[in-house]
Amino acid sequence: MGKIPTPQMVSLLKDNFATVNLESSDALQRKPVYRLIDPFSDDRSIKEESWRLIEESFNVFLSLNNKGYFTIHDVAYCRQENRPYEFPNVSEIEGKKNQFHNYIRSLDKGNRFISLENVFPNTVNNCPYDYGDFGKLFDDFPDDIGITFDLGHYTISLAMYAYGIKRKTENNFVLLDRDIEFLSFMGEREKRLGIEANKKSLSTLVKETMQSLGDRVKVIHCTNVRGVDNVYDAGFLDGILNLKEIIEVSKAKCVVPEVHNEDYIRYDESKKLITYLNSLL
Repeated sequence: MGKIPTPQMVSLLKDNFATVNLESSDALQRKPVYRLIDPFSDDRSIKEESWRLIEESFNVFLSLNNKGYFTIHDVAYCRQENRPYEFPNVSEIEGKKNQFHNYIRSLDKGNRFISLENVFPNTVNNCPYDYGDFGKLFDDFPDDIGITFDLGHYTISLAMYAYGIKRKTENNFVLLDRDIEFLSFMGEREKRLGIEANKKSLSTLVKETMQSLGDRVKVIHCTNVRGVDNVYDAGFLDGILNLKEIIEVSKAKCVVPEVHNEDYIRYDESKKLITYLNSLL
């Protein structure tokens, strides 16, 4: 969601679903200019708007009697600068990461309602800026905050790293040409994953990662990295991932199918899909 949930939205969720998970958007706005959330931006307006969106959305979540988890993307260094810019050093990235995680802890107050979602290393939706420099790999996630494991995001990351190690890299950057231009940061960890992704199927790597994280994973965002006209068709479970195997090895509390916004209000069909996916846990 790019906006704070309205009372009407909340009422629909409370009345139609046994458990309600909410997620803070990764963007303050998408049109006419894509502006990413960054609660520690040097731009005061971006910083204050980010705080407002996250905190007011979280307060709405806390008001629910049937609340599950509140998901925030594990990214807080969304370089809101025009290219070219100087890449931050490792200590600067670590400082931003620790600052962001301490902010999350201060919001959650030890209740463990908040879980952090993995992102992927590229610009999205023709956004002129890059995602931050942490949150793509689970090494960047603190042990005391839950994880929302986005299967699509992680698979995209693995595929990009596997593709990236086949190309000439310079200063640990590799330019990936797809529908839009991607700028991927290829550190040593990312290169190791890229090598692994050339040896094993992406589905196997996702399954192994899910299993290794154990009960740190609270929520699974479920997609099979493919577009379907109707996500409620049987084809939802078909794709490059073996969703059944991945979900079965997880210790997540719930699985959330990622669908188009207009499909979330198709309550009866949503319930059937959610019930099936959660039966695999």
